[in-house]
Amino acid sequence: MARQSEITATAKSSTGVAGFFKNANNMKLWLWVATLVLIVISGIISPGYVQPENLLRLLRQAVPFGFIAIGQTLAMLTGHVDLSVQSVTVFAGMLGSTYMMGSDANLLSAFILVAGMAATFGLLNGLGITKLGINPFVMTLGTGIMLDGLTMVFTGGATKGTASPILKYIGTGRLFDFFPVSILVWIIASVLVVLILKRTTFGRKVYAVGANKKVAELSGIHADRLIIGVYVISAIMSTIAGFIVCGYIGTGTLDLGDDYKMTSMAAVIMGGTLFRGGVGGYAGTAAAVITITALTGLLTILNISEPMRRMIYGAIILAVLAITSRSKKE
Repeated sequence: MARQSEITATAKSSTGVAGFFKNANNMKLWLWVATLVLIVISGIISPGYVQPENLLRLLRQAVPFGFIAIGQTLAMLTGHVDLSVQSVTVFAGMLGSTYMMGSDANLLSAFILVAGMAATFGLLNGLGITKLGINPFVMTLGTGIMLDGLTMVFTGGATKGTASPILKYIGTGRLFDFFPVSILVWIIASVLVVLILKRTTFGRKVYAVGANKKVAELSGIHADRLIIGVYVISAIMSTIAGFIVCGYIGTGTLDLGDDYKMTSMAAVIMGGTLFRGGVGGYAGTAAAVITITALTGLLTILNISEPMRRMIYGAIILAVLAITSRSKKE
């Protein structure tokens, strides 16, 4: 009888989780197809768009988004969400440029200072969610608003200082005068994140907590510590994104152009990570980041306003959630 129950559980697992993995793999394939279609359409509307230089520029624009999405992926894999990512990114770029003042000698100390401050807010997010039981949406939205205020206090609402030469090289430099350095940095980071999630104890713990927090705790995992750590990592990833934006522009900015709270959630969900956590990964997220960046390029060519873009991103999230919910029921 016990053996029969085990077989039944295994069968349910294969049709449930394994079945979703299959769908997730298909989803990644369709994301690449969608990216290709979007680029082709953009090229038809705007001749010359598909030139290698333009495509590399488009991919370089995805780099900060990609780093932000690393933290969002980790948060959502644990069954949570981080709405403070954009605020951290703006804070990091603005404060970082202020402390760098265009000097390489100040780059490391500026990053440590800003990353430390951002990590403190990540810690605050984790503690509020795990120890006080505050809803992740409310908690991270609140800390994001606080960071927005701090950014205005520190900078007076105006950009100050400039990126250091090394940071500018990371943001705009090219290897062999062709391949953007920032893209290479993102590729290396992406490979590391995928390997960490798939091959390390930390990665297994992330999936376990997202799948079932109580069961994970019974197996000896300190779930609250892990969740707090994930929010700290998310803040640091957004800090890196802010510094890359600073290096690309040459200074900090209050306007990133896109609402990364919305688009990072869209990328994670589109990439196959379940909103409830426990299933998914960064490989799918990275593919979705490129797809959304290609979509943004097309919307820019079509002169679609920012409010309309947010409506489109919201519709994408709802559509993917509907699809995954339906597949789960089946």
